Amino acid sequence: MAQAVLLVPLALGAGFSLPPLIASMMEAVPPDRAGTAAGLLNAVRQTAGALAIAVFGSLAATSTESALRTSLLISASFLTLTTLASLRLPGSRGRAEDRAGG
Repeated sequence: MAQAVLLVPLALGAGFSLPPLIASMMEAVPPDRAGTAAGLLNAVRQTAGALAIAVFGSLAATSTESALRTSLLISASFLTLTTLASLRLPGSRGRAEDRAGG
């Protein structure tokens, strides 16, 4: 039960962060390429989801408590790396300031 409670922030974080992330990615694509970008985005999401289920499922098959800890550490590591990488994207801060300024 305690492990399920620890997953709540993960689910809430994904729910609050994914829609704006997807919207900003689609905004960055020219309109004539929006269909290709949406298709690629969904293909990558499906592939990554299947891969994550396979990897984390094989971890869970060994020992539930240690597998959950390992899975969450791996997820937190990926989240940290992608957050740092997103801060290095060219123009990402300027675009947000442009929208806020008018």
